[in-house]
Amino acid sequence: MTESTAQRVKSIRIVNGLRHPLLAVVARYPAEFVVRPGGELEIRETAPPRGGYVELTLDAEERTGLRIETGESVKTEVFLDGEPQPLPSVILGGGPCEAAGPDLEAAFGSLQVFDTRSGPRTVRLEEKNGTTTLVGAGREPIRFAGVGVNGYPPELIIESDGLRIRGSHGSAR
Repeated sequence: MTESTAQRVKSIRIVNGLRHPLLAVVARYPAEFVVRPGGELEIRETAPPRGGYVELTLDAEERTGLRIETGESVKTEVFLDGEPQPLPSVILGGGPCEAAGPDLEAAFGSLQVFDTRSGPRTVRLEEKNGTTTLVGAGREPIRFAGVGVNGYPPELIIESDGLRIRGSHGSAR
């Protein structure tokens, strides 16, 4: 985790484990990205020390794919298959703010996922001490905060029957 008294960087890597492309929308900018099967999208937020998390909504019914909400007091970076993606300027606190530069990295991630796809959902939390499987009724929020593996951010793998979160340690509920 990279942290200072002025800012905190949180990252999450999203992997498309589906057999079709996944449309990812970063709502605040707005910006859209198509994540190919097996491809990945990384979201990095620079936030005040006590703020910031990434909120994801999977919604097959509205066919939006993945909606990504970021905090209003944060700077956001997006990487598609490892390549930085431009984001439009947004107005934060009365002045324009460009996306953060690519020099900030973190292995800590914090996210809230709303899997609104119908039917039961399985969440597999893969950590170095083993795998924990949680089964929910669907349409329930899933919260995760934790650290990735080998300096990388935690990974969220989107699968047809649910989600898989890969990290060295963390907590999901």
